[in-house]
Amino acid sequence: MPSVRRLYLYVIAFIAFGSLLFGLANLIRLLLEAATGGVGEYLFITGEDLLRRQTALFVATVVVALPIWLLHWIPAERSARQSGPAGDAERLARSRRIALALALGCYALLPTATALWRLLAGLLGRTLGARAPAALPGPIGTLLICGAAALLIWRTGERDLARTPALAARDGWRRFVVFAAVAAGVALTGFGLTALAGLLVDLLAGRGETLLAADLPHWWAGPMAANVASLLTGAALWVVCGGGMTRLAAGTTPRAVAERRSTVRRIAWLAVLLGAILATLIDLARALEQGVRLLLGGADHLGGPDGIGARAAEALLAALVAGVIWWAAARRLTADVRLIAETGADPSTLGDLRRTPRYVTALAALAVLTGGAVMLVNRLADWLVGRGQPLLSATPGAGRWVAPALATLLVGVAVWAPVWRDIQQAAAADPAARRSPVRRAALALATGVGALILLGSLSVALSAIVGALLGTNDDPARRLAGTAGWLLGGGFLAAYHGALYRADAALPAPPVGAAAELPAALRLTLALPPGADPDAALAALRAALPPGSALHVDRAADA
Repeated sequence: MPSVRRLYLYVIAFIAFGSLLFGLANLIRLLLEAATGGVGEYLFITGEDLLRRQTALFVATVVVALPIWLLHWIPAERSARQSGPAGDAERLARSRRIALALALGCYALLPTATALWRLLAGLLGRTLGARAPAALPGPIGTLLICGAAALLIWRTGERDLARTPALAARDGWRRFVVFAAVAAGVALTGFGLTALAGLLVDLLAGRGETLLAADLPHWWAGPMAANVASLLTGAALWVVCGGGMTRLAAGTTPRAVAERRSTVRRIAWLAVLLGAILATLIDLARALEQGVRLLLGGADHLGGPDGIGARAAEALLAALVAGVIWWAAARRLTADVRLIAETGADPSTLGDLRRTPRYVTALAALAVLTGGAVMLVNRLADWLVGRGQPLLSATPGAGRWVAPALATLLVGVAVWAPVWRDIQQAAAADPAARRSPVRRAALALATGVGALILLGSLSVALSAIVGALLGTNDDPARRLAGTAGWLLGGGFLAAYHGALYRADAALPAPPVGAAAELPAALRLTLALPPGADPDAALAALRAALPPGSALHVDRAADA
């Protein structure tokens, strides 16, 4: 099929399919509302006779969208169901893969998850006695229609993969959508658990009367319904999408190998890992901040609804939730590396895969460390120009003034120092680790971010000085004090990591003669008679290998 015609078919089919789902979901909503005796206003449809006017709109939407979708989807699907090279070309076409991935995300996963959250929040709100629980007919209609659309789109993609195994290595768009749903599920789960922990602390500390109106009999019902709905919706996304992709990555089939080696998969779990590390460190800093305030005299009181005890407990519970997600993401990455190693991979690639989580941890802790240092230097600079209080002061507000910066700095140092020490020791012992693309990327990122911070703060400082000379800046000291921390933080990041980058780049290349010392590698082709067991043949080959030899099998090449 010509590419222009293919693009036209999928664009029109995509738009018509969305309109069809919109109309069907709202018709189900109207049926449920009519059955329960209460049709509400919807978008721009207000006033009287709401049922008839909305029914006319959505029936017309379905009547127009259905034939347009069928007229464009059937030719595209007929071309994709062909056998032979023509069918493979259609199933591998980028426009088809993008259309299916976008439909899965926009018309299936996103509205289904949103409807599930609204449905759970409405049911729980009614059960707990919330003041204004969400309506149920709308979420039910969306859940039914978009859930069915999710199954249709997923089965279409699976059918394409079954007919064209080579598609497994080029299915990045669909992987991106699914792992975006996994990341959203992890975030929703963490948010729900954290908010529930905070609500529990509020209930135990008696802070509820300060949060919402005290005359409400169940002030906590609405927040609890929303938080439990977030937890259950996030867990559903995590289990269904994440568990499904984990099952697809298990085994030794070409598709499983392609799933494990997918760049999208690694980036998604690394993003979850980075977010969990940052959330854990920030929550730990919030908890430590209360202790620093107590030591430095910045706490108003120890107990009570707004005392440091309640605040520290809330932050520690949030840190525990984020820490569990941190552990789960790191465990998933480790399991993937182990499976990749079992199916055969280049040693340098395996080394980079194992190093990446450590560098992500170091960069996250470095960001927290730098933020705390910048805040602390800015506080000290403010004090020097007479705009703040000294570090150790008998004034009641002194601890509150410096506690956030000091706590953030201490937490960042406590995590960054041991992780970075191990990284540097491994790099000193192995020159290949210093040449690793992962290390180069981490050092270049830190150097670039530091340089941007340094240049930005220099421009602000220079504008303050020029403004003072021209008489347009009444308080240059205040602006200069606000840039002191950024100047030092950006300068440290750029200078330290830039020096490491240059030192690694200056390493001498491996001598040419060293190639002779490397283990000899041969690429073999194993041809078996019909009906033979490949695994048994490989086991026999491994048993016959001489000492010190190894046999690596790349099953992805079978596709």
